[in-house]
Amino acid sequence: MDTFKQNTLVKATLFQPEVVEQIKRWLEEKKGLCLSAFASFVCTCLNLSYASGKLQISSCADALKELDKQGLISLHDTLDYVPSPKRRPPVPRCLDGPVPEPSGVPPSVEQVKGLRIELVTTPEQIKIWNTILKYNHYLGPGIFFGRQVRYLVVSDHGYLGAVGFAGAAKSSRVRDRIIGWSASQRRSLLDRVLAGMNRFCILKSVQCRNLATKVLSLALEAFRKDFPAKYGFCPAMVESFVDPEHFKGTCYRAGNWMEAGLTAGRGRNDREGKENRSRKLLFLYTLDPGFREKFGFEPLDPKLNHPEFSRKGPLPVDSPVSLAEWAALEYGACDMGHGARNTRAGIIAMDIGGAVDRPYPEAAGGDRNHIDGYYYFTEVDQKEISFGSILSGPVECTWRRGLGSGLMRILQDGTDLNLDGLQKLDGLGVVGTNQTETLVKGLHLHTGLAADGQNRCLGVASAVLSAPEWVDPEERLPSWCKTPEDRKNWIWIKQAQLYDEHAAYMPDTLVVVVGDRECDFAGYHYAVSELGHVKSVVRACHDRRLAGECFTLFDYMRRQEAAGTITADIARQSEVVRHSGTMPRKARTARKAELEVRFATVRINPPLERSGEPPLALQCVSVTEKFKDRRPRNVDAVDWKLLTTLPVNSLEDVAAVVEHYAARWKIEEWHRIFKHGCKAEALTCGSRRSLDRVLAFRVSEAARLMRALDLGRAGKDLPPEEVFTKKEINELKIQATKKVQAPRTLADAVVIVASLAGYLDRKCDARPGYERFWRGYSRLQILIEGYDDGQKEAYERGVRDGEEIGYRRAKEELAKTRGAMLA
Repeated sequence: MDTFKQNTLVKATLFQPEVVEQIKRWLEEKKGLCLSAFASFVCTCLNLSYASGKLQISSCADALKELDKQGLISLHDTLDYVPSPKRRPPVPRCLDGPVPEPSGVPPSVEQVKGLRIELVTTPEQIKIWNTILKYNHYLGPGIFFGRQVRYLVVSDHGYLGAVGFAGAAKSSRVRDRIIGWSASQRRSLLDRVLAGMNRFCILKSVQCRNLATKVLSLALEAFRKDFPAKYGFCPAMVESFVDPEHFKGTCYRAGNWMEAGLTAGRGRNDREGKENRSRKLLFLYTLDPGFREKFGFEPLDPKLNHPEFSRKGPLPVDSPVSLAEWAALEYGACDMGHGARNTRAGIIAMDIGGAVDRPYPEAAGGDRNHIDGYYYFTEVDQKEISFGSILSGPVECTWRRGLGSGLMRILQDGTDLNLDGLQKLDGLGVVGTNQTETLVKGLHLHTGLAADGQNRCLGVASAVLSAPEWVDPEERLPSWCKTPEDRKNWIWIKQAQLYDEHAAYMPDTLVVVVGDRECDFAGYHYAVSELGHVKSVVRACHDRRLAGECFTLFDYMRRQEAAGTITADIARQSEVVRHSGTMPRKARTARKAELEVRFATVRINPPLERSGEPPLALQCVSVTEKFKDRRPRNVDAVDWKLLTTLPVNSLEDVAAVVEHYAARWKIEEWHRIFKHGCKAEALTCGSRRSLDRVLAFRVSEAARLMRALDLGRAGKDLPPEEVFTKKEINELKIQATKKVQAPRTLADAVVIVASLAGYLDRKCDARPGYERFWRGYSRLQILIEGYDDGQKEAYERGVRDGEEIGYRRAKEELAKTRGAMLA
């Protein structure tokens, strides 16, 4: 357990009023002890210890110091304790002396030779940057917050100045009025809309006309390029504060910066709402003129600002998934800069969908034009063709299906792709180690799978591919030493913010983001609670100490009175055998479970980066399987603690929360289709760029297969043409079983496809699963190829013999062809 968590748990206990009074009595009884001995005595009395039994003396001593600092107790009057002096802030690394003065600087900027902006990347450049500000800026180097980019102003004459960008101010009345966003929008979109020019300095000895305005222009131009390269996006605006006691801001006005007005003078870390700093002039510069339309701030016309999926309107949940219609619909909406690229992507998707478990040349049937187009599309060096742009069309169609569904669950989870067979491929990360402690190469895929209220797949709502960096366990920094953006779990918050942006345009649809135990961290709960358009359901993993309580979360919920029982559907789970770097998983049959329910409002403490904020109130739902002896053998009993931002006031609300989380197993099945059905871990590519593009097609194809089976399970009234082509339906008629003579409905067609992979369709059998369906679908494509070859051969033979080929003769010839092909 890290230091921050230790202090949080101990403080939660010692800061309770009754405990403070008890500590005062103990201080009178234990006069003369040192602080360490007294802290040990308090830990023994209050049972403050680690799981190993060791007392939390250090954390207790820190909490006692905090109580003394706040005046609640007095340590130096009774104990042998002298408060230590306040720790000094860190000192920036600088050179031993000032930066050498530039020589021969001309009086006008047009005459300056070699004027340029250099990005600060090396330790030596950081020292130079700090030294310039130390001797030439009244605030010095300072401490930056958030995302940071620094530049040196360089010329042939020497160093002329320094520029620094960092996080924007959390709030400013004059700025927020101009932008026109609400408080919740500001909290969720601040880093995407605004960046701060926190330092802008020209050497005091330099007197050059228009130099500051020119440097501003060069710095903004470099910022547009370097910030997205480092962080993946570019803010829409840049702000800068000018102290009128030192400067007039003339260069900002000359550079077309907008003067927003005077600030309130409260500072960045204001807690009391009082003026404690000098009032500064605030200047704004717009990098993206369309940011109001992009983020939905005060639209002139509501229809103009809506994203593409909202403008195009909703799609029915049972929209066709047959190959041709699916490819035209989803890949026709891709954002790749040219319609020809969308057409080629649709052709590739159709070929892959017809033979998803085979290499592309085989899937394309040897068609030279298709194969050449595929390799050009996946290998060409064009930034418009990427993992995200290929999936932009399928993602847009997913949100269009959710637009009219009433309820949209986004099942968020990540999975590692073991690509150890591509050891020589540059750009791969490390996803783990095998039994011999050898590093396993691969990629990490973080996906949001969308489902409706009936748990039917709507498609992929988002997908992010990344290459995890390997850090030696001995050199890893604890999470509390990193900024939130540098932590591995930041992707959960970032994706939730993306879903909130989309949900803002879906007023008639409830969007619920469902996460597993990996998603249970305080930063995520705080971030989601500030979003105004999505709700969250997360299974608790950490038995954290609650704010204002002497109990931990799990213990607190066990002490609540049972509110009743509900019946929940526990989904089936496929078996996963142990592979290199993976954990095995037992199979689980679907069942109904009787669950005993408890629910209450709990308050969790803020994360380190939000220290000082009040505790967050969440609803906690605890469900425990009532009759554990009735569950199947080797299956764990249900025992869930669910934290949610949904209102929970009755058993109906509890049942809804449990249903949301029970649907989460759907993304585990999607991972199985993606990895094993679509052979995502068996790809062979020559570059990381090609691999990303091929994986994008596999992602959308896995979602199509899942949608097809979901529609087939519930499609009693849907025709088979919704999923299958005419050729596929004709082949299914040939393969019809005794129980299902012909695929009259989509449900019949699904049963026949599953029977090709061994599904027996007995009364005791459950509905076909995803594995049977994708294996049967792959076999169906092989049979169709044999049908085409056999029909062609039979037709040519019939023409040669001068006789008409009947259906029975063609079927006999087809059987011979299949036998030869499958032998």
